[in-house]
Amino acid sequence: MAADGAVAVGSWVSSLCTRCRAATRHVVVSVAFGRPAKVQCSTCEGVHNYRDPAAAKQGRSSKGPREAAPRTPEEEWLARMKGRDPRQAIPYGHPGLPQAGDLVEHPSLGYGLVLQ
Repeated sequence: MAADGAVAVGSWVSSLCTRCRAATRHVVVSVAFGRPAKVQCSTCEGVHNYRDPAAAKQGRSSKGPREAAPRTPEEEWLARMKGRDPRQAIPYGHPGLPQAGDLVEHPSLGYGLVLQ
């Protein structure tokens, strides 16, 4: 950064990376009004608009409400299984078709939910 607080093209800044979904070190690609405009992530090499990591910590966003990070399959399964009683599971292969929302117990795969 310059002495007056302005940044220069080629300097390093911390920015929220859209691919890494974290504050990482970036190279300034373009500057507008003394602030970084476009940056390139040193981790994934993605180029995107500069996003101030301090603003994200305070919950501020220039583009409206922030979307929640997608859940992993394990987190999704745990959320759907929360509050379910395994004693009410239908054994896999039970006569008749299970309905959406039914809890099923498979002999080798364990518990699961019928989604459709």
